Amino acid sequence: MKKIGIKDVAKEANVSISTVSRVFRKYGNVPKDTENSVLEAAKKLQYTPNIAAQALRGSLNNIGIVFTRLAEDAFINPFYSEVLRGISTIIKKENHYMQIIACDTLEEEKAEIRTLLASGRVDGIILLYSRCMDPLIYDLVKNESNFIISGRVESDHLLKDKIYTVNTDSIKDTYDAVSVLINKGHKKIALINEESNYIVNLDRMNGYKQALISNGIEFDEDLIIIKTKNNRETVNNIKNKLKKHPEISAIFAKDDLIAAYAYEAIKEMGLNIPQDIAVMGHNDLYLASLLEPKLSTVRVPIFELGCKLAENLIKIINKEEIDERHVVLPTELIIRESI
Repeated sequence: MKKIGIKDVAKEANVSISTVSRVFRKYGNVPKDTENSVLEAAKKLQYTPNIAAQALRGSLNNIGIVFTRLAEDAFINPFYSEVLRGISTIIKKENHYMQIIACDTLEEEKAEIRTLLASGRVDGIILLYSRCMDPLIYDLVKNESNFIISGRVESDHLLKDKIYTVNTDSIKDTYDAVSVLINKGHKKIALINEESNYIVNLDRMNGYKQALISNGIEFDEDLIIIKTKNNRETVNNIKNKLKKHPEISAIFAKDDLIAAYAYEAIKEMGLNIPQDIAVMGHNDLYLASLLEPKLSTVRVPIFELGCKLAENLIKIINKEEIDERHVVLPTELIIRESI
């Protein structure tokens, strides 16, 4: 005889799996008629929830949130706290909880995620990054795991049609931001970026390059500054680059937090923003409007990004249809006083 499970009850009652779970866990936030439908379906199918067994195997309606190996940076970057706020807003409505996962190595990360999924301690995974040729993604697809990625995968990725993502068009909005600087007369524009094995950083680089080339400006690799883990070192690297290339008249920073390091470097050199050097950021963190002068930047709907990641992962977990496999949210240029 086939073992009746929660999916069967959900199908019979024509509700989501999470709704059935809420009814049997007695959360009290399910409409009475829906609750009655679920209970009637369970009675008809002779289904009895085994709550004790769920607790023993660690099934706590958890969603695993995976940070990059640069977790120490992630926890101080307001971008991630806003994404988490969006995720939390959605999953708490579905009585799910967040479990943060941050490992030192790729091997530890794969092992930790595999264990959590296999044991039932998490129902699904949100990857808050997208790495190039990431072996973890292949592993998750192979094991038919419930997961979604913040970012995008390579356009020629073999498993692209089996992966769900939520992203913004970093190539286009970087192109647009750098083009604004060029249209203001800047020809020597530095880029402050991060390590290139993350796709978002490659996209920032590509958007930057395309804007230069489209405007007849030769790409100069020596105008690229790579942020390091040491913030003071990053500030010094920016200062050294500006000393080496005094012709630099504008900086595009990969995100607003990095733009703040550019502010520090420029001011330590006795220069003024934007009179001597214009600065453009990315993300439009609250920090951007606090800097003096106020930072021009690219506004990313960060909270909405977190909400959409959570909404679609819940649908994946519940085997519900998703309209768009690769969601791209719109961004907006915000021009303030720094350019």
